[in-house]
Amino acid sequence: MIKKIVVGLVLVLAWFALAIGASKPLYYTLLRQNLLNENERYGDMYRFSNLPQFKQLQIGCKRPYDGVDSSKKQNVALYSIGDSFLEEWRINSNDFPYKFYKNIHWHDENIQTILDTNKTNILLLQCAERHARERFGKVPLNYKIVKSYESEPWLPRSRLQRLSDLITENWKTFKEFVFTPETADHLEHVFFSADWLLPLKESKASLTLNLFDRVNTSASLSKDKKHIFYYKDTDTALINSCYSRLEDKELDGMVANVDSTIKAYKRLGFQQVIVSIIPSKASILAPTDGVYNHLIERFETKAEGKFPIVNVYKEYTQNRANVFAINDTHWTCFGKNIWVNNTTDLIDLVLKPK
Repeated sequence: MIKKIVVGLVLVLAWFALAIGASKPLYYTLLRQNLLNENERYGDMYRFSNLPQFKQLQIGCKRPYDGVDSSKKQNVALYSIGDSFLEEWRINSNDFPYKFYKNIHWHDENIQTILDTNKTNILLLQCAERHARERFGKVPLNYKIVKSYESEPWLPRSRLQRLSDLITENWKTFKEFVFTPETADHLEHVFFSADWLLPLKESKASLTLNLFDRVNTSASLSKDKKHIFYYKDTDTALINSCYSRLEDKELDGMVANVDSTIKAYKRLGFQQVIVSIIPSKASILAPTDGVYNHLIERFETKAEGKFPIVNVYKEYTQNRANVFAINDTHWTCFGKNIWVNNTTDLIDLVLKPK
C-alpha cells in the first residue's frame, strides 16, 4: 500500500513538473511568484558551466532615476532596439532622465508605435559586439510608426472561414499552454536548479575540466582559465567571434546599412538616431587569446561623421577587471554605469542646438 502511495506521489509530481516545463505561462507565473529559483541567479555563464570558481549571486544595480517624478525629467522619448543587455531587469526607464522609455528586441518585427510629437523622439540601436555583423549586415526596421494603432481591415467571412479562424486561434493558445520550444530547458530548471543539487553538478564540471580540459559547449575559458566566455565570443568558425577575420569591405557594408537604417527612421519621425555596440567580454578580458579583429574600433572609425555612436570601448579597456561580471557574459554595475552615462551624455550632445 505504501509503495503504491509513493509511486502515485512520484507520478503526480512528475506530471506536475512536466506541466510546468511545457506551459510557458505557468512556468513564468511560478518564476514571478518566486516559487521557482531564478535560473540565472548565479549568472548565465555559471548556469552553463557549473564551475564553482565562477559562481556568484547576481545583484541588482542602483538606478539613478528610481522614484524620480516624470515631470522632473527631460521631455524626451527614448526608444531602443536591443539585445540581452537591455532586458528590463538590466535597463529600464529608471536608468534614464527622460519622460518616456521603450525597448524592443531585435527579434521583434513591425511593432506599431505612435510617436509623441510633443516630445523629442530619440532611437537607440544597440547590439552586443558578437551580434554586430548579423544585426548590421542588413537594414533592420523593427518599429512601424503609425498615426493610430492599426487593425486588420474587416472582411466578410463565411461560416467555414470563421470556424477555421477559431480553430487556428485556439490551437495557438493550446500550444502555448501545453508545449513550448524551451520545454527541455524549463524541465532541466525545474528538476536540477535547486541549490542542494549544485555541488553535485559543480563536482562533475570540475572533474571534466581537470581530467579532460573540457567545459560545457555553451562556454569557453580564457587561456589562463581565469575568465569564462560565451562560446560565440571565441569560436573562430563563427562570425560572432571577436577573433574571426573581418574584411574592410564587410565593415563598409555594415556602416552603409546602419546609415540607411538611420535615414529611414528619421523619415518616419525620429529626430535623432544613435548607435551602440557593447564590447564582448572576450574582447576586453582576452584580446590576445586570438587574433582580435578590432570590430568596434574599425566600425567607429569608418562611421565617424556619419552618425553618433556611444563609445564605451576605450573606458572598458581602461577598466578591464571591473566592467564584466565574473559569472556572466554581461556587465557589472560599474560597466553598466559607464554605458548609461555615455549614452545620456551622447543624447545631450545630439540634442544641443547646432
